Parts: sequence; C-alpha cells; structure tokens
Amino acid sequence: MDEVTSFLRVVHIVAAMTMAWPYYALAAVNQRIALGPPLGDRTDRYLENILKNRTIACFVFQGTLLIGGFLLIWARVSDSPLTVGDYLGDWAILAKIIILLIMAGMLSWVHFLVQPEIDRLFGDYGVLADDAKKRITTLRMRRKKMASLCMFLAFSAAILGVESVVGFPAWLTAVLLAVAALWVWRSYTSKTRYGWV
Repeated sequence: MDEVTSFLRVVHIVAAMTMAWPYYALAAVNQRIALGPPLGDRTDRYLENILKNRTIACFVFQGTLLIGGFLLIWARVSDSPLTVGDYLGDWAILAKIIILLIMAGMLSWVHFLVQPEIDRLFGDYGVLADDAKKRITTLRMRRKKMASLCMFLAFSAAILGVESVVGFPAWLTAVLLAVAALWVWRSYTSKTRYGWV
C-alpha cells in the first residue's frame, strides 16, 4: 500500500501544481493592461482565447485533486487504525475540501457567466461601443479579482495539505497564509517582472 500512497501523493501534488494557472492568468492580464487601448484588437482575441480555453482543464485538475484526495484518505485509512471520519474530522483536510469546492464554484461562475458575456460583448472584435468597453472592463476586473482569490485559495490548500501530513503549529500556518496573501496582492497589482523580488 505504500507504493499506492506514494503514487497518489505524486498525482495529487502534480495536480496541485497545475492550479498555478491563476498566477499566469494574472500575469497575462497585467501585460494586456500595460498595452493600453484599443480594446477589441487581435491582442484581446488572443488573450480571451487563452483564458477561456483553460477553464475545462482547470475543472479536470480540480476533479483530479478531489478524487485523489479521497483516495489518499482511503489509502491512509487502510494502513492505520484511524477511520475515514478521523481524517475528515481533521480541520486542514476539511478546509481543503471546502476550498476546492469554492474554487470550483468560482471557476463555474467565470466559465458559464462571465466569459460568455465578455465574448458576446466583443462580438467579432471590431470597433466597440463605449458602453461595451465599460462593461468588458468591469467583467475583466471581476475575473481578475476572482483569479487572485483563486490563487490565494490554491496556495492555502497547498499549505493546508502540507500541514495535514507534517503537522505544524497554527502560528506557522497563519504566517504562511499571510505570505501567500502578500504574494497574491503583489501578483494582482504588478507584473512581477522579477518573480518574488
């Protein structure tokens, strides 16, 4: 069973790494903002195609995390005297499940409501009316805020994942979450040209 658990951990970690997508989406959006007008040109078509074509992959990664997480719990239960209830009673694991469900809800909101509205407003990517430009800008800002929140939640889930396996004090969890929040804020407000710096 150790091999199965190790395999599941690797799959789980790789799936979690793919959740770094919000960071790259923020980087792309910040680069588009830096270009300035005109709104509706080929750059916008390129950016929108990248963003909207990643949502299905994100659903797959989230499903992999959910299924993989439950399989990890099952593998841990089969090798210990603990029950599934013991693991689901662990606040870090429960928080990870809730975080993943929130992220799936946010992604659904963007995929089914926000992105189709942006696509409709852009139409054929020609000259846009002023009201369409304002609405697109508003929707893009909402999507950017959601990507930032999603990025923070992904970091939080990763931190809690390590905490649930290794177990470290609550103060360290709080510090790590604060550092994650600072990094998300920096990613939201700048191009992060030099990474952490």
